[in-house]
Amino acid sequence: MSAERISEFLERYPFQPFRIRFANEAPVDVYNPALVVLMQRELFVANRTRDYFHLYWLTDVVEIEALHAA
Repeated sequence: MSAERISEFLERYPFQPFRIRFANEAPVDVYNPALVVLMQRELFVANRTRDYFHLYWLTDVVEIEALHAA
């Protein structure tokens, strides 16, 4: 999965939450683009409610999908 594809989701206006699926990790739902930093080889994702962050390898991203309102 390319960094450009992730960047497209992060830069959408208005922002629409999305889910990132990884090869060997639980999926991550992104509700706030300010908590995600796209780097050259890694993806930094913070969770403000838990005071937690994680670094993911971009090579492990297998799918990105929009989250739709229920």
